Amino acid sequence: MARKKAYDLRGPSREWHKVIPQRIQGKEANSQIARRRAVRKWIHRTLFIFFLGAFAWLIVLAWKELQTPKIPRPVLQSEVRFTSSEQQSLTREWFLRCTGIDRGEMPGIFEIKEMLEKVGQIKEASVTRLSNGSLSVHVIERKPILRMNSRLKTGEPVTRVVAIDGVVYEGINYRPAIMMKLPVLTDAEVRDRGTSDFVPGMEHVSKLLLRAFDYRIYGTWRSISLKEFPNGDIDYPGASIRVTVESPEFPEICDVIFSANPARNIDELNLYMSKKFGDTVRNELNQRPATAAPYGYDLFMSMVNREIPGRPEPQPRLIPRKSPR
Repeated sequence: MARKKAYDLRGPSREWHKVIPQRIQGKEANSQIARRRAVRKWIHRTLFIFFLGAFAWLIVLAWKELQTPKIPRPVLQSEVRFTSSEQQSLTREWFLRCTGIDRGEMPGIFEIKEMLEKVGQIKEASVTRLSNGSLSVHVIERKPILRMNSRLKTGEPVTRVVAIDGVVYEGINYRPAIMMKLPVLTDAEVRDRGTSDFVPGMEHVSKLLLRAFDYRIYGTWRSISLKEFPNGDIDYPGASIRVTVESPEFPEICDVIFSANPARNIDELNLYMSKKFGDTVRNELNQRPATAAPYGYDLFMSMVNREIPGRPEPQPRLIPRKSPR
């Protein structure tokens, strides 16, 4: 006799509720489950509203805190620490006068930084308010390399300083002896860039001047003319830098002309400082009669021999001047 299967689907009774066992709960059980679900839903909704309100309250408090102006405690003059690098010409007393702290004013640290960096002599300023309420200020001064004679709007003559990066500034607290040792910049175009004036092309001139400083001949250079170096454009045809010198070795030479292109003028200066070239110039000057150049000579280091295509070679020349300095 064949075994009867657990669910005989082939029989006459094939209703679904007989094939699959059903669990039917009463009305009382259904009402308890519904109440539990409603309670859980109410708790979840209440917690969500509570946390959302708390988050919004924190945002409002933070916004009010940012909008409330904070009046810092005034800094006493004794609580200001001021340091300066490079020339160290700017003093703590100057800083107190510049910012008005000596008069009881108390600008913010960002306002102080902006105020200092508008001074042409200052390249960079760092201002920090310490935890004890004191103020720490450090400035980096620009390095002067030239001086320039100009006039104020009133017509009064004034001497200003030109930095390595071309910025023109007043030169606060510079000693006159230091100012007079700087070569004079002439025939330069001065432009206004908002916070300060500057001379275009000074980055190329500065490289030549710094190299001359290394050779210790910087003190014999009296003036630098940029007449043949318009707008600081090294691609200008014949762009050159004219240096008026007072050399004890070559008193006959008045001006030395270098190329404005930094790729050439450093090599020209190196050649000018070589002993072999110096001997050549001295021999040539000795061979020329004194009456050949009553006003002296100009030495053109920027001249180039272009007879060999693709291989231009420096060919300095002594040319008699047509007028005195």
